[in-house]
Amino acid sequence: MPQLNIVLVEPEIPQNTGNISRTCAATGARLHLVEPMGFTIDDKKLKRAGLDYWPLLDVTYYKNLDDFFARNAGPFFYFSTKASHIYSDVAYPDGAYLVFGKETKGLPESLLHDNPNSCVRLPMIDNDAARSLNLSNSVAVGVYEALRQWGFPGLRTEGHLTPNIKNRRAAALRFFLISAGRIPSSFWPYPACGWLSARPAPLPASSEPPAAPCPSSARRTAPEWAGALPPRPCPRRL
Repeated sequence: MPQLNIVLVEPEIPQNTGNISRTCAATGARLHLVEPMGFTIDDKKLKRAGLDYWPLLDVTYYKNLDDFFARNAGPFFYFSTKASHIYSDVAYPDGAYLVFGKETKGLPESLLHDNPNSCVRLPMIDNDAARSLNLSNSVAVGVYEALRQWGFPGLRTEGHLTPNIKNRRAAALRFFLISAGRIPSSFWPYPACGWLSARPAPLPASSEPPAAPCPSSARRTAPEWAGALPPRPCPRRL
């Protein structure tokens, strides 16, 4: 399966890195963090932005850019507002590294000068007041463009609605009939949950004859002393 890599060079805002970590965890992309960073790994804001996605994240840390390039061979694509190529006009191969700079300054210009054909940008309005997009938003755009080109490999591309409130009673009845084996499970239009798919198999048919029905004389009746009780008086109105 193709592997996508996201590189953050000296990120400064923990909330952005937390959001990007969640994006990487949800898409299966690897995250590479290049120090120095403007926060610590145990920062509460970083953890809060990433929610409970941290166990799903594949992250690697580097002391500096030299350490990163010494341990990774590319291909690298540098996202910058100073680039001349649009991000969607580039074909991202398997194992691509999407490299993003810090929030305040972006990537070093020396890096952009050395790799002009690998620099891409996200189009924006022609106004100097619109300096750049948010870092986490830019990463999300780049990630999904690469995944779109690859056909979203290994990702769930179809969702399912929950039963409408008006139809919950009908859905509950249908589920009960499926669980009881009265109708096939194909009648359930929603994804089979664990307790539906794990329904125990029906017991094998017994060779013994069925038990005789209980005679009417043996049915439970009110005790004889019940008729001797005095009627319960009605409460008096005050």
